[in-house]
Amino acid sequence: MTATATTSPCPHDRVETTAFLTIRQLLVETDMVAALPELIGASDPRLAALPISLDLVGARVGITLAAGRRPSPASEAMTQSLVAIADSVHPTPARSD
Repeated sequence: MTATATTSPCPHDRVETTAFLTIRQLLVETDMVAALPELIGASDPRLAALPISLDLVGARVGITLAAGRRPSPASEAMTQSLVAIADSVHPTPARSD
């Protein structure tokens, strides 16, 4: 476990999940903290925002595909739509390869 000047070491008992309902329940029932989209926290009066700037947190989105299985035509169309929308919001530099 290493820390830099701008980060702290990760706790040993951390929970990693993308399920907002799970995160919200953990926040309500324990003393855990989490970085969530502002709308998630604002919609639940049991949660409170901490006065911490998260400007350095990136807004990356990924697509998870099953290994060794070709995506269905619907999955491929959805992936192409997501990439097109993402490019319209935040264009990626042209590749030189």
